[in-house]
Amino acid sequence: MDNILLVDDEENILSGYRRSLRGKFNIDTAEGGFEALQLIEAKGPYPVVVSDMRMPKMNGVELLSEIKCRFPDTVRVLLTGNTDQQTAVEAINEGDVFRFLNKPCSAETLAATLSTAVEHHRLITAERDLLENTLKGSVELLIELMSLVRPDVLGQTMRVTQQLQHLAPHLTTPFEAWVLETATMLSQLGYTTLSPALVERAQTGQKLLGEELDTLKESIELASHMVNKVPRLQTVAEVISYQDKHYDGSGSPADDVAGEAIPSEARILKCLLDMDRFQAQGLSPKQALDKLSERKAWYDPGVMADLARFIDQASTSQIEIVQISSLTDQMVLAEDVETTEGMLLVCKGQQTTESVRAHLQRFMKNGHIGDQVRVLV
Repeated sequence: MDNILLVDDEENILSGYRRSLRGKFNIDTAEGGFEALQLIEAKGPYPVVVSDMRMPKMNGVELLSEIKCRFPDTVRVLLTGNTDQQTAVEAINEGDVFRFLNKPCSAETLAATLSTAVEHHRLITAERDLLENTLKGSVELLIELMSLVRPDVLGQTMRVTQQLQHLAPHLTTPFEAWVLETATMLSQLGYTTLSPALVERAQTGQKLLGEELDTLKESIELASHMVNKVPRLQTVAEVISYQDKHYDGSGSPADDVAGEAIPSEARILKCLLDMDRFQAQGLSPKQALDKLSERKAWYDPGVMADLARFIDQASTSQIEIVQISSLTDQMVLAEDVETTEGMLLVCKGQQTTESVRAHLQRFMKNGHIGDQVRVLV
């Protein structure tokens, strides 16, 4: 049975709900908003929360609004004896309620609403599973294969993706994890149309000439346009299009969007990409961050503060020389792997996945590379 949380400041009403819903749902109750939030934190998000409107200290709209911010997948239902239109408007706009029920509410009506709410929650989580697992997994496979074909292009993508995985838990700026991760992986997709020389200049932060800069902007627009064609990736496409947008509104695209109006995922991605470009020049993370700080109003101050804290706290990864036959999924290449002829095979920052290991082993057996590589462990 599905878990439901009922919130009301009157114990006799909660007892009546428990009796009428016994055997249909697993019911937990809380006598007020603060107790409800503590219970949610302790037992994990509930699929459905039903709250009374009129409660002391924290009313129903305030509670459901807080739940919406902390646990957006939870389906929210408001019960109230107040039929005032303004209450309904606040409930919908602030708490984003799924249903608005008037008290007294019959057991049959409440049970039917809860069943519908539970099914709605299942649809929400199924959609999220599709986005975060199925679709994201397909994107990861595509990028991994492309990184073997054009390692000069996708090397930066793999490095920044790795950095994001470590940084994400430390970010205080709100963001949608799967949107940011997917946008990061696809951000350089348009670079595959560029010459290796221009790719190198762009990814190492070298000054580009007017025509080169236009070509680079067109490649970003192309990537955004391509991703926008994939169902459910429109938000990702928007983030890609704003990856070179400055916090003060300058940069590309040339529109009136600035500051907090720029998607938060794009603001984070902008910092990470530019950090990587400075590090590609041989700078340490701290030196790269100092370079970003010199560019006044280019970056989100909150993201910059998060980066500074993370760099101060982060420990240095250990570099080891490992046999290619002993590589694992948990390792990351610490330097580019080139053939004896000087051809770039796999870029620094690439995770040594099964396909990467097979790629390296084929070239090793043919004598084009040695049997050892340097990795971050």
